Amino acid sequence: MFWWRRNWLYLTVGSSGVVVGGILGRLLPPFVLDDPFWRSFWVSPAVGGMAAVVAAVIAFGAARQSASASSRGARRQEWWYRAEWALNLAATKEDASREMGLRVLEVLLQDATETEAQIIRAVISGYLSALNDADGGLAD
Repeated sequence: MFWWRRNWLYLTVGSSGVVVGGILGRLLPPFVLDDPFWRSFWVSPAVGGMAAVVAAVIAFGAARQSASASSRGARRQEWWYRAEWALNLAATKEDASREMGLRVLEVLLQDATETEAQIIRAVISGYLSALNDADGGLAD
């Protein structure tokens, strides 16, 4: 239902802008830069320089956002590598390795997203219930 309200708002604001623009366009004289100063200003190197600075700022913002997203992705991938290593340790039959794997998973849960934490908790509870079953065994 929220998307309908948002689209309705966009439609209302857009159509109101068209109406107000049409009215003001008929009432006000056209804006023409016939003055020689303005004509020479818009074709001067200063405007070209300002346009270059604006383009550089936009490119910097895009590059910074891309680098930030790439860094976040790399951190998440490294987290999963560590989680996989700890899960493999927790699945062994050796008590010391299993205990170390479960402790590492507890530490990794601090940096996990909600979905990742749910996955790790589900796996840990499965491991622990398999340990408590007399018939359940863990793979090497």
